[in-house]
Amino acid sequence: MGARTAPLPLPRALLALGLHDDLDAAVAEAYGWPVTLTDEELLERLVALNAERAAEEAAGKVRYLRPELQASAGEQLGLVQAQEAPEAEAAEESARAVPWPKELMQQIAAVLAVVRPRAAPWTFTEITRAFKGARRETLRAQLDGLTLMGQLVAVTEPVDGWRRR
Repeated sequence: MGARTAPLPLPRALLALGLHDDLDAAVAEAYGWPVTLTDEELLERLVALNAERAAEEAAGKVRYLRPELQASAGEQLGLVQAQEAPEAEAAEESARAVPWPKELMQQIAAVLAVVRPRAAPWTFTEITRAFKGARRETLRAQLDGLTLMGQLVAVTEPVDGWRRR
């Protein structure tokens, strides 16, 4: 039988409501929004902000919460690497491809080692090219498992693929 939750006594309920209102005000202030927004206005602004951030990430811009711990030195300095020609990039990818491990745990570690360094999503084709000798079904199963475990995020925009959490 499940535990029953008793309603909060009135003074505690008022305290919780006050704390909730304080939190709402702090969040509105952090975003630079007025505290008086309706739920509908708030939702519209959050959806627009989410779309803006998704477009930035798709373009390779990442807003780190703690850049000193998350971003590489080059990213912290705002340096951008020049894009190579597609043929040169494909040849370089092939040369960098690593052998597909035989053991399950090594496969999982290898997939994470490939996907995590890049902020932008990886397509299945890109991930497949990163390994020599990986069976597509096995690689897909590893990606699905890592997504279920919360280690990767499956995305559909701007491309179908996976990105780091």
